[in-house]
Amino acid sequence: QGATCYLNSLVQALYMLPELRDALEGADPKAQPLCAALGALFTELATAPGDDSQEQLPLDNETDEADDDPDEADDDDDENDDDK
Repeated sequence: QGATCYLNSLVQALYMLPELRDALEGADPKAQPLCAALGALFTELATAPGDDSQEQLPLDNETDEADDDPDEADDDDDENDDDK
């Protein structure tokens, strides 16, 4: 009962692997019941209302334009020079 958040995060991480989703798509429930159940869960997630799994998420190294402004960084350095 107390570890459901860990299991949920694992399922989310696995769901984000397109190769795994594709592999689980045709799993035989009798031969591979766990794979078939996970594949069925992924199908439900993909077809659920409000699904945004196809939305492109920003990469960690992408930043806002304001963060890329070199003048802004220079202004911060100038402020520090005045204090010395």
